[in-house]
Amino acid sequence: MALPAGPRWEPQAGVTLETRRLGKGGFDTWEDALALWQGSKPVLGRGLVGQIFHGIHPFEATANFVGRFTGYVVAPQTGIYEFTSMSTGPSFLRVDGRTMMHRPKGGGMNASHMQGAGKIELQAGVHQVEYSCAHSGEGTWYAGAAWRPPGAKYFQVLAPTNFVPVARFAATEFAPAEPVPGRTYFESRNVEHSLVDDLILVNMEFNVVGTNAAQSYEWVFDDATKATGAKVRHPFPRPGMRQVTLNVLEKGAKVGSLTDTIAVKPQWAQQAAWHDSIYAEESRDLAGREYAATPVADVAALVKFAHRIEDRPLMTRLGGFALKRQGEFDATLAGTFFQLAGNYEHFAVRDYPAAEQGWKAAIAQGDPTLRERAKLRLAGYYINIATRAQEGRKVFDTVQETALTDNERRLKKIYGGDLLLLEGKADEARAAYKAIITAPPVKGATARLDVNVPKIENARDLIRRKEYDAVAEMIWQIQWEKPMERMDFETGLPQVKAFFGRKEFPLARSRSLQLLNGTTVDNQRAELLYQLIEIHLALAQTDLAQDSFAQLTKLYPYSEAAANAKFKWGKSVGKN
Repeated sequence: MALPAGPRWEPQAGVTLETRRLGKGGFDTWEDALALWQGSKPVLGRGLVGQIFHGIHPFEATANFVGRFTGYVVAPQTGIYEFTSMSTGPSFLRVDGRTMMHRPKGGGMNASHMQGAGKIELQAGVHQVEYSCAHSGEGTWYAGAAWRPPGAKYFQVLAPTNFVPVARFAATEFAPAEPVPGRTYFESRNVEHSLVDDLILVNMEFNVVGTNAAQSYEWVFDDATKATGAKVRHPFPRPGMRQVTLNVLEKGAKVGSLTDTIAVKPQWAQQAAWHDSIYAEESRDLAGREYAATPVADVAALVKFAHRIEDRPLMTRLGGFALKRQGEFDATLAGTFFQLAGNYEHFAVRDYPAAEQGWKAAIAQGDPTLRERAKLRLAGYYINIATRAQEGRKVFDTVQETALTDNERRLKKIYGGDLLLLEGKADEARAAYKAIITAPPVKGATARLDVNVPKIENARDLIRRKEYDAVAEMIWQIQWEKPMERMDFETGLPQVKAFFGRKEFPLARSRSLQLLNGTTVDNQRAELLYQLIEIHLALAQTDLAQDSFAQLTKLYPYSEAAANAKFKWGKSVGKN
């Protein structure tokens, strides 16, 4: 809900926070910051807060907003005070109109925590404090202010007790208003939440006040969902001001309606940020919803939340609606498709056509950086899943490395070697892999090959035990650290079998073809052709299975692989 901007009364006490949607402008000088503030619209929220010490934006947005704290601090004595601030973006801290600290925009609006300090002589009494900050992109928001009074050894966060107290009133008695006949009321409260990092689901409870046995009740929420009953619960994927409508029905006909805007916010009295039982209830609600008319900001927030906790069924359900509504997502929400495409590629989901559609949507809707990152992943999809070398080459050659992270640049080089292998250019692939500098071991790796045990024996043992996830993770760690291993048959074959065991048949096919193009050893080629027969059959590609069977029995008729193939598929695949 956008709040009106303009003149208003500001209490000369406490701390007030107002935030607005981030506009265009700089943060290099106080004048720039002030102009940015004045040009930023709409107002996202405004209210009293305890202090200048926040890690969660209380007014809905998690990205692209500018905030301004104003407060009145009490200096207990005359002397030199030192002020400092902490922030995750550009910020200004001012006392009595003087800048104490300026954290510049340099390094990006959402750079890491930084701090600075300034000194000022204050008389005992009340002094105004202003703190302005901006937050763009995604990630944690943090804003804090601290001071070191005269004689203090360390900085102290400005506590609520350091500010002029806001007047408080206590009711000694009250008389309830007379109810209006025929009018229905409802009350709401935030009962619980599921919080992970800066992502949150807030469970709100709504209750009709003064029910009538002859009436039924329908709730309509601004996320395009409905509920029935005198008392309902509803999870919201974003905090903020949300609209709720209560319709009153008698014998199926609407006889009354009430619409109100309610504040959705975390239940801070809840001791733990996460309870499995709470999310289990929320997930049942979310899994049963239709998202054809849900605001795309809500869809994006749910995708991000599901991605963070690896709720793949929910991501898959959300993805079906998001991909159909691709044009409604602007660049700030296009990361949704990047996360969805990765989910569709995951071995537990394996919806490869949807993954391709997701990468293309991220390219079409994303900003320049996201476009390049998504192009890299789309190229990887064509190379290592779809086995479409020509399309992979077309996309791969357009990826701009300057937009990629260090890990993504390394991944691009590995993809480059894979593409050359798929194209049958083994010597060039070998040179490409060799040119990649050996990386340090993957941090936090949980499954590693024992260097004192031959790699193939360790991997074969895991394959026999059907521990395919461990094999896939282990082999990829080896290949990431030493990309030349991508051409090694002894490493590659267990990877093919792990992919097959996890039913990732397209990945198994692509790796088999790459390895086949990279080896000239007869028994290795025979074994790979055997694997391809099995893979093509699993993909219902009978013609290709017959071709691989013919190659195997013609080129390597006396190999063990050929004998096994004839025994297993001679009548069903072998051609007369």
